[in-house]
Amino acid sequence: MSDELDVEVEQRLTFVLARLPGWFDEDELARLRAQIRELVEASRKLGTFPLTNADEPDFLVQMGTRQ
Repeated sequence: MSDELDVEVEQRLTFVLARLPGWFDEDELARLRAQIRELVEASRKLGTFPLTNADEPDFLVQMGTRQ
């Protein structure tokens, strides 16, 4: 899975670099690559939860008093 993950990260990084050419130095590229990797890993983890067409987002209702 690491190879697939690496390929996806590089594809996404290539897309960003095509949209923003010349914006990043080597240190920024390394941080950007790491951030993209974290997002791809989180996306894959979220994708493992089974959903049906009837599933809705969880709504958060905050109750409190006015001050």
